[in-house]
Amino acid sequence: MKSLITRLLQFGIGSIGAAILNLLTIPVVTFFISPAEYGKTSMFMLAQTLLICVIYLGFDQAFAREFYEYTNRKKLFKTSILVPLLFSTLVIVMMCAFKKPISLFLFGSENYYEAVYLIAISTIFLIFERFIFLYIRMENKALEFSIFNIFIKLSILICTIVFLYFLPHTFITVVYATIIGQMIGDVILMLRNISLLRINPLKADPVLMPKLAKFGLPVVIATFIYSLFVVIDKLFIRYYCNFEQLGLYTAAFKIASALLILQVTFSNFWVPTAYDWYKKQKPMRYFKFVSDSIMFLIALLFYFSPFIQKCDCDDFIA
Repeated sequence: MKSLITRLLQFGIGSIGAAILNLLTIPVVTFFISPAEYGKTSMFMLAQTLLICVIYLGFDQAFAREFYEYTNRKKLFKTSILVPLLFSTLVIVMMCAFKKPISLFLFGSENYYEAVYLIAISTIFLIFERFIFLYIRMENKALEFSIFNIFIKLSILICTIVFLYFLPHTFITVVYATIIGQMIGDVILMLRNISLLRINPLKADPVLMPKLAKFGLPVVIATFIYSLFVVIDKLFIRYYCNFEQLGLYTAAFKIASALLILQVTFSNFWVPTAYDWYKKQKPMRYFKFVSDSIMFLIALLFYFSPFIQKCDCDDFIA
């Protein structure tokens, strides 16, 4: 029990640190650029969200599912990441071919097609980041996971500050800073795990590949539907209002999203733990204990939330 709590707290460091850095980014960006410009930045975030929901093709979830079942974990990593990397080349070609329509859709002008190139190239880095983080997480290296999670967010924040200080205060500067900051953090993460990146397609497991696809591809549909619920509000504001209102909404939404920190922390901790327990055939009472504990915590938060809200309202009125 002590080791579980320790690991949960170590995963929590990364979630809390990333959430704080995300919150710090909001006032930095909104100080330099107008709400309308920030609204255009949010369309870039929307594009990344939609890319992420399909670019992995569910192979990341299949990788996590097979991690404790497959004996050669590095071979599992290389087999799992191969299809998303091949698919990303198709995505990059399509994005480059339709760069101007995509730029018009995202930013309201065809003149920002160069940003589309950067978004396309960043998909490769996002794939490596996702699978390396999964590998670290499934090995229960909670502290290393948290350190690199914080480092990537910090890299984005520093690049954003530097770019906005020396370059024009426009949304495209924020887009460039975010992508380049992400790439810098990902390169450091990849160098730290260079042994995983010697990928040879001829050494992939042809028997394992269909098994991964069978588990992962249905996940894509569920992930895509979930992502639509996440982005549909921004799309409606984009087309029925304007970029300024979209920017104000997105800034407020990002602040509210910090409340998901508990969910993210538990998810980072629970996925490897659950698969590990399943592999070791732990009794069902272990799973039931975690489930009951979470339900108890949620019940407490639900019970005390009216009192917390009332205190906040009284302080505001005072």
